[in-house]
Amino acid sequence: FNGIFKNKILIVINEPSSDREDHSAQLKSMITGKEIAINNKYGAQYNIENYMNFIFTSNKPYITKMGNNARREAIYKPASLSNAETHPKVVALMQWARTDQGFGKVLNWYYNRDISSFDPAKPAPDTKYKQVAIQAGRSPIEAFAKELSDWITEHLNGYAAFTPAQMEILCEKWGHDSRPRSQYIKKALLNYADIESKPINSGGKTNRYIVVKITNLKGVDRDLNKHGALSSLVSETEMAVRGEIEQS
Repeated sequence: FNGIFKNKILIVINEPSSDREDHSAQLKSMITGKEIAINNKYGAQYNIENYMNFIFTSNKPYITKMGNNARREAIYKPASLSNAETHPKVVALMQWARTDQGFGKVLNWYYNRDISSFDPAKPAPDTKYKQVAIQAGRSPIEAFAKELSDWITEHLNGYAAFTPAQMEILCEKWGHDSRPRSQYIKKALLNYADIESKPINSGGKTNRYIVVKITNLKGVDRDLNKHGALSSLVSETEMAVRGEIEQS
């Protein structure tokens, strides 16, 4: 039941208790949807226009999981104050609000602010702490996928052909997960790369490899349909992985 959302413009939530992906998806629709379905405990469900905006506060490093291209969240990390510093500031603020018409002054400021050029459909402002929060919200497998995509770009010019075992070994060697599974790594890599499973002949044996092409590569275009291109990619990847393991 969500009747509490009816006619709400600003919703402040302190210490949200869930970062599940399905909850993140529901929150996305509440933030960006033009309408919201109101489902009261009693009565029929109906739709209303959605004017809701959200403020989340937390002592945790992140509120909800976000991808690299998250555009709805503006994340701020204010400077911390001790309790001794905070208390007199709060007392002074509330005294101003209650005895010097502070609430009315704030309301008047909002009423007279020119927002004619404001575009609510534009991405939220970018902030310094946003990338920190994105990283903090990643699972170990998601963090490994980001590191692996960067490694492929740096060491293999954005193209690689891994065996499942190679991906799992790197994940464990880099300290992300002690029991990784390649199918979960592949899913996480889709945020950064095009992935295809292919049988490739290398060294006289045919095995199935995970062919990875990092998206948004600049000035790099490799034709993998040429004769021997995939076999060469397998060899290059194997050499790079071997070198990485020896260094670890």
